[in-house]
Amino acid sequence: MRGYVQPGVSITATAAAASSGDGVKMGNFFGIASGDAAIGEKLVLTTSAASGNTRIGLAVTSAANPSGSVNVRLDG
Repeated sequence: MRGYVQPGVSITATAAAASSGDGVKMGNFFGIASGDAAIGEKLVLTTSAASGNTRIGLAVTSAANPSGSVNVRLDG
């Protein structure tokens, strides 16, 4: 598939400190920390969607504004 990067089950992000199993909210995104991370370290978040959630995806990389493309993890 053209443009495919990863399945999106887990997302790696730079986040505030977290311990394994913590719920982590980053903007409009929520995931569960898969391990321990200090401030500024990479943190792997396992994704999930709540019932009634209407978003279709989430940008997982930074993009300039305006930008023609960005990597997105699609829900579903």
